[in-house]
Amino acid sequence: MALGQLTRFAACQSRPFGPFPQSSLRSFPGGRRRPTRSDYTGLPFYCPVALGKSCEKFGTKDERSMQKAVAMSILSALFLSVLVSFLAIASTRTLLEALNTPENIIQDAHDYLVILYLGIIATIYYNLLAAILRALGDSKSPLYFLLIASVLNIIGDLVSVIILELGVKGVALATVSSQGISALLCLFYI
Repeated sequence: MALGQLTRFAACQSRPFGPFPQSSLRSFPGGRRRPTRSDYTGLPFYCPVALGKSCEKFGTKDERSMQKAVAMSILSALFLSVLVSFLAIASTRTLLEALNTPENIIQDAHDYLVILYLGIIATIYYNLLAAILRALGDSKSPLYFLLIASVLNIIGDLVSVIILELGVKGVALATVSSQGISALLCLFYI
């Protein structure tokens, strides 16, 4: 089942963005709408499987199927986040060297990226849960949660650099922490 949803997800990625024929419109609570770019972009950042399937099931009042679609999207996001994190961390040093990163900053760049890559799960889950909320018709709450996370990220950056003197690692930790908070806010709201 997960492989089937991932295959449908990959198929969604190949659709061009632009004018859509009437047959490509999806059902949406309260009527019909044209797909937006976020419906089709982002492996795995927007998880169109969750957006499309949960929206479809919500519109048809099929709560059991909606729960299954959301659960499968959550499992897919977990798998994808672990895979992306592993691949990104494994290739970080090689990529930095291929980009001719200066020797005096390569270790800081490596540390920063590794911390961010370890926190990819927070980014993916925020985007997944925000997509589910938007699919259910609530586009304001994810925006508010993102605003809160942005403010916390700025405060965390300042505290980690000025007060704690953690440097680049502190900035990365503040970013990952704020993304995790935004994901938790979405989760608790749902």
